[in-house]
Amino acid sequence: MVFIMTVASEIHVRQATYSDTGMCSTDTPYTLQKSSIGKCALDCLKLAICQDYSYNKDTKECALFLHKPLFYSDIPGCAGFKARMIFN
Repeated sequence: MVFIMTVASEIHVRQATYSDTGMCSTDTPYTLQKSSIGKCALDCLKLAICQDYSYNKDTKECALFLHKPLFYSDIPGCAGFKARMIFN
């Protein structure tokens, strides 16, 4: 299953692509908050320097990463996401 969320501004479009692999980053996040999956995606997409994020549906925790995470693990209930810029 793949999920894509898109946010557009006047100058660019960013997308968050989700693949339910169960793999989440174990790096220290820029920020960790209680959230919903939709709010987590929007928070990352609105932050221009957010590149990746993880969302754990069991704990409802959102982890935002400013750089590509280096370490991943199979965490129950967790899925990793990638935010990317799209140029028109």
